[in-house]
Amino acid sequence: MTYDEMKLSALLCVTSESTFINDGSRHNRGVLGAPGTYQPEGVIVGMVGARFEREGVMEWQDCVVTPEQNTQERGYGDDPPKKRWLVREWGKLWGETPLPTWKQAQDAPENNFIHLSSRALMNVQVYQARIKLSAETLLAEAGVRAAAAGLKAYVHVVGLGLGVWLISSQQKQLYVNAWGEAMRNTDTTHIAHLDFSWIEASSCVGVNDGEVFPDTSVTIHFSRRCPHAPVPAGTLLVATFAWDSNSMPGNEYWKGMLSASGDPAAACSSGVAELHNALINPCVTAHNLHIASSGRVEHVAEYARRLLNERVGSSTSEEK
Repeated sequence: MTYDEMKLSALLCVTSESTFINDGSRHNRGVLGAPGTYQPEGVIVGMVGARFEREGVMEWQDCVVTPEQNTQERGYGDDPPKKRWLVREWGKLWGETPLPTWKQAQDAPENNFIHLSSRALMNVQVYQARIKLSAETLLAEAGVRAAAAGLKAYVHVVGLGLGVWLISSQQKQLYVNAWGEAMRNTDTTHIAHLDFSWIEASSCVGVNDGEVFPDTSVTIHFSRRCPHAPVPAGTLLVATFAWDSNSMPGNEYWKGMLSASGDPAAACSSGVAELHNALINPCVTAHNLHIASSGRVEHVAEYARRLLNERVGSSTSEEK
């Protein structure tokens, strides 16, 4: 895959029901857990965080500002060359058009950017918009899955991109706050718990551990629980795991590195190595692509049909 393709694929999630054989701890290595120490079944979702391992590509292009990269000639700032149109389109997705030049970033209010070094800044708004998009997708999926099961969702959130890809300690709090912003824009009727596991943050937009998020019935948790630990009666476990945008489900699992990261740990404790594998499961295909939006998850064909009908209806109303 090219870096541009990886940047797009990172916005996709792969989700399925699965049985679990243990609590999913980092070093579970596929050993069967004792009954009662883990949730025997639930929903598991593979998600990708912001990757900063390679300068100038993937999320770095949008979230990081440097004097070498962020020039008008490369598509940043006002009136960039037309051939750099893709930079502007990504800016539109993140709600920041245009993405700033180095000079514009330096002249912006101080809290808009995090200083990484004397020649690098992190764009706070863009980074949070990137995380918020993934969070909204997961929350919509969790709500729909729970509603179908007649339960409330217990959402286990892991840190996406907060390990080896981390470039600032401040990302952890920004990450959690982005989930809070996603909560404000998502139907949480069928979500009961949002658990930030092993993420070093003190609150979620001001909501502390054990408190209910404003205008919802969702209890916020900051914990060190294992991904497939038992959940309260009446709830459906919706567990996330972090993976890469260009890897097989389980990543290092396929090299026998069973404790290397959360990817192989998930593969060892659930069915994702096969269920989320396009080479094994025929359902992992573009023909089964679904679009998540607040309160609904629908097949891409149905989504497109609804969107076209809404536009036709809007045009008809304007003509009248």
